[in-house]
Amino acid sequence: MKAKIRHIFQAVVGTVLAILGFGGCSAIKDIYFDQTHTAPEYGVPHATYHITGSVISEESGLPIKGIVVRYRSSIDGSFNTKIETTTDTEGKVSASCQDWPDVENVEITFEDTDGEDNGGSFLPDTLSRNDLKIDQFTVSFEAKLKVLNPEL
Repeated sequence: MKAKIRHIFQAVVGTVLAILGFGGCSAIKDIYFDQTHTAPEYGVPHATYHITGSVISEESGLPIKGIVVRYRSSIDGSFNTKIETTTDTEGKVSASCQDWPDVENVEITFEDTDGEDNGGSFLPDTLSRNDLKIDQFTVSFEAKLKVLNPEL
């Protein structure tokens, strides 16, 4: 009787572990950024990063509304966008995202997608890890964007 119960128990536990183990290794399609990645399982290190900063015009010093800000990180040399947001009316950004706790490279990119609206057209820019203030899991920046076609 004990042997039969032990055999049933081993079969049930083995089946559950097989389903959970193989299911966690399947690739997942990220619907937001059109990327395929492996699903993280329990015990995978991660950290919540808080990204804060402001975007101003280099020429006028005024804040720029509507600039697309992307936080991107890389562990193996290829950058992946972790969060994408836009600046508010005061040119400020405040957002959070999950990422590997010790990424080798991080960058924040800036893109003006609304053209002449909100103060003119601005050139895209990128701030690398050396240009950012990184304190524990807070990433801060102040970006000064150049006007695309400054009037002379």
